[in-house]
Parts: sequence; C-alpha cells; structure tokens
Amino acid sequence: MKKHHLHCSQPFTIVCRSAESTAVPRVLLICESHFNAYQ
Repeated sequence: MKKHHLHCSQPFTIVCRSAESTAVPRVLLICESHFNAYQ
C-alpha cells in the first residue's frame, strides 16, 4: 500500500505543478483512482 502511495504521490505533485500541461491530467485521473482505492 505504501509503495502505491509513494508512486502515486510523485505524478500527483507533477500534475498539480503542471496544470497547464494536457498530457498530465491522464496521470492524475489514474493516480486519483488508485489513491481513492487505497485510501
């Protein structure tokens, strides 16, 4: 569980910082799905 949390934390932060990017939102969605599932 912790491994997924850390793995997801990285892309999640990148998405927050690169909100202008259009290729990142996909990672956020996938990351959010895992985050909700593991939370």
